[in-house]
Amino acid sequence: MWHGLKQVYDTGRTHHADSVPVLVARPGDGVAEERFFTYIEQARYNEHGQIDGIVVFAYEVTDQVLARQQVQRLNLELTAANQE
Repeated sequence: MWHGLKQVYDTGRTHHADSVPVLVARPGDGVAEERFFTYIEQARYNEHGQIDGIVVFAYEVTDQVLARQQVQRLNLELTAANQE
C-alpha cells in the first residue's frame, strides 16, 4: 500500500487495488483479524497544479470475499461429488 501511495505522489497516476488483505485490530479486544479492502488513491493538486497530497477512498469488502471463497469451496465439493 505504501508503495502505491508513493507512486501516486511521484507520478500523479491514480492507483487502485481490489480485495487487499489487511490485518485490523478488532474493536474491544484488539485481536488482529484479516479484513479485505478495495481502495483507490488519487493525487490532489494545489492551485499551481502541483501535487500536494493524496486522496484515498477505501471500502471494506470482507463479506464479499468470504462469500466468493465459500462459493468456490462449494463448487469444488459439487464437482468432486459429481465425479463419484
